[in-house]
Amino acid sequence: MGREQVLVDPQVTGDTLPAGGRLLIAGMGGSASAGQFLALLAGSEREVRVVREDTLPAWTRDDDLLLAMSHSGNTNETLAVRTQAAERGIARAAVTSGGELLSRAPDDGV
Repeated sequence: MGREQVLVDPQVTGDTLPAGGRLLIAGMGGSASAGQFLALLAGSEREVRVVREDTLPAWTRDDDLLLAMSHSGNTNETLAVRTQAAERGIARAAVTSGGELLSRAPDDGV
């Protein structure tokens, strides 16, 4: 891995997370694996669940936060879950290098 692959210039906006709710991480493949790792790091501070499908579970609440993760930003399943979260009024954030997920980020306040 070259140095240029690990250098990033993250864009972070907003300064608060919803109080209380769970952190839901939507992703497929390696992005879901990164979500599993984040869940381990979170420990008992906040409940973390990884969504590895194209449907947002019915048990979600309006105080949850969805973190949509997709390197390309074009993973259909992740985009579908993000759209469903928006329809339910769930706060959303994204980790991506581009694609549709990045272009929708301003709609999410990200």
